[in-house]
Amino acid sequence: MATQVNKKVVAGIVVGIVGLCLLVVLAGVYFAQKSPTKNINRGDVAFGAGDYELAATQYSRAVNKEPTNIEYIDKWRDALVRVIPESDADYQEAYELYLGGVLESKSRQRPGMGEFQIAYVNEFIRRAQSAGARNAASMDAIVEQVEGRARGLNEDDPFRTRVLRWRGFALTGKAQVTNLTDEEYATAIGDLSAAYELDTDVRALVDLYELHDAVRRRAEADRQAQRAEEASSQAEDVLARLQDEHASHPLVIATSLFVERTAASEMPREMAIDAMRDAGVEAASAFAAIDVKEYSVDVLLQAAILIARLSPNEANADIDSVLERKLEEFPASSRLMMQRAQLALSANEADRAFDLFQEVIDTPNQPISLDGLRLLGNRRLALYYQGRLRIKESEVAGRAD
Repeated sequence: MATQVNKKVVAGIVVGIVGLCLLVVLAGVYFAQKSPTKNINRGDVAFGAGDYELAATQYSRAVNKEPTNIEYIDKWRDALVRVIPESDADYQEAYELYLGGVLESKSRQRPGMGEFQIAYVNEFIRRAQSAGARNAASMDAIVEQVEGRARGLNEDDPFRTRVLRWRGFALTGKAQVTNLTDEEYATAIGDLSAAYELDTDVRALVDLYELHDAVRRRAEADRQAQRAEEASSQAEDVLARLQDEHASHPLVIATSLFVERTAASEMPREMAIDAMRDAGVEAASAFAAIDVKEYSVDVLLQAAILIARLSPNEANADIDSVLERKLEEFPASSRLMMQRAQLALSANEADRAFDLFQEVIDTPNQPISLDGLRLLGNRRLALYYQGRLRIKESEVAGRAD
């Protein structure tokens, strides 16, 4: 009887041990699946083999499991920016992962790290500009994003000033379309002035001029004489500083031309045409003399587009020479290629324009980046212009017959 009891006890103990072991194994499997290490290892193997899409997928899974791990986020970024999606939809999705998944995750996980905040804000602003954000609601959304990124930074952190510079930019954009409150106006002045004093950011000073000028124009339209006079005086002071200290900067050249055009609008028509022709040629000549390597593609394009819009065709050759030199540095820039093609189109060089648009169309997809995303839109735009050129060519041929 005792032997039978002992056997039952032993059997029960064995079953319990086996069950416990099974639970340990299952728990091990469960936690192994929950652990990001396996995903990281798989991602590293895929990355080493050049399969960046698989690597990005594995790293993103690791980040989902351990979202505070900056090393994992960096691995995800390094793989993602090497991926070259084939379709436009896949490219758009991958870029949004880069912006919202990688850059935003880093800024959110380390709110006190200025480098992470400025990296996200800079990309977010460039994306908003590329998407054509122009209305007051869009500008308010940018302000909200910027203030959120600045909130975790110390008051004396230089990165806080660099982040808030973009609040000044957004409020300047808002001033173009609606009236700013006194508080918004003062905030924008403070943000842009601080950015210029910190980094001698000429673009911030140009934005400050445009802010005052926009406030002046809206105040004049609303017959607010005192506000218009004050804004006009401040705009003149900023413009004088730009022309005194940064006369050779492309944005200052373009801004000065814009001021010339505004002044010419008050002249008799023939006199205005002559004044703008002379001012445009002079501005384009100064623009062509600059060292293009000193300025970013964004800065050069802002200046080139403004000069091309405001100056006569006589200035196109100088602008074209600037774009050609910058293309030597960035041969795959679809934005530079598009501007060059549009200049040829405006000069009625149809065959050359068609070929230059074709260069944009033939440019292969680039790894994930905002410039790569812009290429997709520029391809569609180039095809549209080519279609217009062909229609015009057919119409001319039809009239000749």
